Amino acid sequence: MSQWANLKVDILKVIQNFVEMYPYPAAECLVLEAIANCLDAKATKIDVSIHSDEKGRRIFKVVDNGRGMSQREFEENYHALSVSSKTKGEGIGFAGVGSKLYLVFLASGESIITETKSESFHGSSEITVIGKEPKWTYIDKRTLSNTGTLYEVKLNQEDADSLTQEDIVHIIQSYYNAILLGRYGDISISFQGKKVDPWKPALVVESKDPILFKIKGSEFELCLWQTKDDQEDRNGLEIVVFGKKIKGRQWFELDYLVKPNFRKKVVGQVLADGLAPLLTTNKCDFRLQTNPRLWGSFKQKTYESLGAWLEEIGAMTEKSPTEIDPGLESLCKRLEAEMNRLLRDPLFSNYNPFLKIQSRATLIQDPQGDTMGSKVEGAQVTEGTLGGQDTGQGVEVLGPDEGTGIIPSTDGQEKGVLAPRRVRYGIAINLKDDAENPKESWLTPEAIVINTAHPVFMKSQILGYAAEIQHILRCVFFALLESNPPQTFNETLDKLRSFYTKWSTI
Repeated sequence: MSQWANLKVDILKVIQNFVEMYPYPAAECLVLEAIANCLDAKATKIDVSIHSDEKGRRIFKVVDNGRGMSQREFEENYHALSVSSKTKGEGIGFAGVGSKLYLVFLASGESIITETKSESFHGSSEITVIGKEPKWTYIDKRTLSNTGTLYEVKLNQEDADSLTQEDIVHIIQSYYNAILLGRYGDISISFQGKKVDPWKPALVVESKDPILFKIKGSEFELCLWQTKDDQEDRNGLEIVVFGKKIKGRQWFELDYLVKPNFRKKVVGQVLADGLAPLLTTNKCDFRLQTNPRLWGSFKQKTYESLGAWLEEIGAMTEKSPTEIDPGLESLCKRLEAEMNRLLRDPLFSNYNPFLKIQSRATLIQDPQGDTMGSKVEGAQVTEGTLGGQDTGQGVEVLGPDEGTGIIPSTDGQEKGVLAPRRVRYGIAINLKDDAENPKESWLTPEAIVINTAHPVFMKSQILGYAAEIQHILRCVFFALLESNPPQTFNETLDKLRSFYTKWSTI
């Protein structure tokens, strides 16, 4: 029986294009996809194995105790390309391609064998490539006594040589460590019947319970360790969705938060199933354009939770005061106001991750004040009054709305007082002299930080005021892209041109 004959696409070409999207080698991809399918089937026991057949050919095999497939799912979904009974956001997989990926790597004449048993159905199939076209047929194979699915494939020689027991255990510990640690309940993953132990280094301290936070009804968990020794490859935070690590430490800038002697000793996982709707088709990355607000809120709350824990263990970096040129600080304040006006434009409205309520020292206009300031575009009315509890119903300060605010400025003509207020603020540009940090700038929960000790910044100071402005603007632009990155290089260039053009009209 074949379900492929009527498909009007080049099946193997489509699969090949899909495989090329993966950042993993074929053998590693095979392990990751097989386990992901087991987890999506709600399996609590997953066994991976490698054995040789009577001809000495190496066979990769995975068996789980999940719910299995109904006859309709098996025939109409499993044996079709890019058809799946899964719902995006409810598990790791959703594209219906993973189980067929190895078709493009099969040795000539070899097949993928699948057996599934559900409450209503028990059947097995063989998928192979005949005349450059994948075909499938039912076969007589019934080894499962309980519900679940068996998947096995004969490896080509290259993958047979590279996919050793040590490799498979390392892949499982690297990408499914949250499962091994029991963070997703009583699920076990074994290799040839022996349970795979989690990766867990020697610790100084561990967060006693997961640190919880919610975003739009979805609960996220942050689990943190302080290790005794430096972790060169696994320090920082990992993002985990439904048990699988999606991204590692590169998604979080910890250098500005953590003291240098702690930076390679902070290890953590963010259990972020609520980010599943942002997953790319290959489940290796996030498509942030899908919901930039969700991603911005996630990073913000993760940083806040991490910061509280770092304070608790004494690892939070000390914010030592530095002497900043008043003129440069005034320039940053002016650029803040201009950026907040620019981001009110619909073209850039999705690029501001900072619109939230937070306490902040705010300049309030007051004829008796001792701080000089200048009026700029952008305002909001904040709670609290000037001159006592019974004086007025709030005061207008700088903000992201239409109107006029006031910012500190040494050459300003307006007097004011600095007072803490809970305000809805937009972009903040902070300056930090950090010679040890090789980055020009970075995004924190509070601000875009410009590294005044970076050689490029110091060169721009030598060149003059105009070069400083261009450098800071460029740093701001690329920091903002982190919350909603374009998909292509050309799109990035288009956004950059639009950004500068719009700014030039403010």
